[in-house]
Amino acid sequence: MSGYGLDEALGKNPRLLKSDKHGPAFYRELWKEILSGNTWRGEFVNRRKDGSLFHGEHTITPVRDEGGGITHFIGIMSDISPRKLAEEEARKSREQLRALAARLQAAREEERIRISREIHDRLGETLTSLKFSLNWMKTALEGAQTEDAKKQLLERIAVMGEMADGTANHVRKLCTELRPSVLDDLGLVPAIEWQVSEFQARTNIRAEAKAEIRHLVASRDQATALFRICQEILTNVARHAHASKVRVLLKAGAGNLVLQVKDNGKGIRSEEIAGTKSLGLLGMQERAGVLGGNVEIRGQPGSGTTVTVTIPVSRPSALTERA
Repeated sequence: MSGYGLDEALGKNPRLLKSDKHGPAFYRELWKEILSGNTWRGEFVNRRKDGSLFHGEHTITPVRDEGGGITHFIGIMSDISPRKLAEEEARKSREQLRALAARLQAAREEERIRISREIHDRLGETLTSLKFSLNWMKTALEGAQTEDAKKQLLERIAVMGEMADGTANHVRKLCTELRPSVLDDLGLVPAIEWQVSEFQARTNIRAEAKAEIRHLVASRDQATALFRICQEILTNVARHAHASKVRVLLKAGAGNLVLQVKDNGKGIRSEEIAGTKSLGLLGMQERAGVLGGNVEIRGQPGSGTTVTVTIPVSRPSALTERA
C-alpha cells in the first residue's frame, strides 16, 4: 500500500505516511481519543513513497500493561482508494446530471416565455385585426338593400365576432398558464397569491396565501422554481389529497426562501413519497436541488400533508455555476 519496503518502514514513525491533508484539529481529536483508552476509527489520506496519495481506513487501539497504563498502540489499515474513487465518480455524475437538469429546466422556461410572447404578439394581433375587419364589414353591410340578406350577414358576423373574442380569451389564458406575466412584472409574492386565487376558483377548494414579507428578494431562477413547485403541489392537492382547505405560506429568514403548503386532506403515506409513480415529487426535489435547496414532505393519515420547500438566497444555481 505505501510503496515502502520492510527495511525502510520498520522502526519509523507513522508520520512517514503523512500527507498534510489533515489539520491539527484532526490529530488532536485522534490523540485525545486513544490517550483516553478508547479505540479510534476513521479515515486517513496517506502519502506513498512515490508521492501519490491513497485513502486508508484505520482502527487504532491502545495496549495496556498490567497496571492499566497505555504502553503501545496497534493500528490496522485498509486501502479504500477504489471505494473512494467510485464515490467521487458517483458524486461527479450526480452533479453533472443536476447541471444537465438545470439547463433543461432553464431551456423549458425560455421556450415557454418565447411561445407566450409569440402567441400574445402575433396571434393576438391577428385576432384584433379580425375584430376590426368585422366591425368594418358590419358598418358596410348596414346599408344592404335586402333585409333578409342583411340580417343573415349581420348574424354571421356576430358569430365570427364571438369566435374571435373566445379565441382571444383562450390565448390569454394559454399565455398565463405558460408563464404568468405577474411573475415577471410584479414578483414572486403577487404571483403566488394569483396562483392560489386561480386554484381556488378552478377547484372550489378553499385556499389562502400569506406572505410574511411583501417584497422577497429572489432571482429569476429562484422565483420560477418556487412558483412551479407551488404549482405542482397545488396540482397534487387537487388530484390526490381530497382536501377542503389549503394554506400557502411564503417567507424569508436565515438566508433562505421558504414556501410551505399545508392541506387538510387524507395525508400522504411514506411509501407514496418514495414510490416510483411520484414523478411530480421527484421533479419538485430536482427543481429545489438545482438551487441548493430541498423539499420536505410530511403526511399524517387523515390529518393532511405539509410540504416545505427551502431554497438558500445566497447560493447561485447549478446552471449559473457552470455557465
